[in-house]
Amino acid sequence: MAVPRSTTPEERRQHILQTAATLFAQKGIHETSMDDIVQATGLSKGSLYWYFHNREDLLLTLLQLFLDQELQLLQSVQEQEGPASERLYSMLERYIQQLAQAAHLLPVTLDFYAMATRQEKIRHFFQSYYQRFRLLVKEILQQGLVREEFLPFDPDEISIALIALLEGTTLLGIIEPEHIQLEKHALPACRFLLESLKKPS
Repeated sequence: MAVPRSTTPEERRQHILQTAATLFAQKGIHETSMDDIVQATGLSKGSLYWYFHNREDLLLTLLQLFLDQELQLLQSVQEQEGPASERLYSMLERYIQQLAQAAHLLPVTLDFYAMATRQEKIRHFFQSYYQRFRLLVKEILQQGLVREEFLPFDPDEISIALIALLEGTTLLGIIEPEHIQLEKHALPACRFLLESLKKPS
């Protein structure tokens, strides 16, 4: 779809990113060329390369955008008040809701994960993201331990377990969407784990 000439440079940049993300999800990252993106955006090749030097530049920008949006959402929930278990559940619920809203883009995740096994830059993006994600979860768990809301446990291990539960269910949902849904299967499992950590009232 062509972009109106009246749009601003930032609007054109966002249009490129949104169009590229849709193409990557539909065709796969490796099957989508810069020429495909030029045709889909309605921009000239020169305009596309003015915003992004090459396909890798575009891919890394998209990945950074996705991960930053998720972390901003998680950070906003982490800063709320209330019992640690409820804040954690709210954080995971919001995370899953955001993934569900972008379900059509989830197949791109598989391509990015595969690329992370071979490309240091992609792997570094994911490592940084998961380190920050674990830290947000760990901080809430530690607050709950200090307030004696939980039974004793290692917050590092539990933060990894919660994130692995989410990521594993996401992966299975991409492979078997007719049988596995994030909100239906991941949230109850997270709730079960969090409830098992709480001190008896």
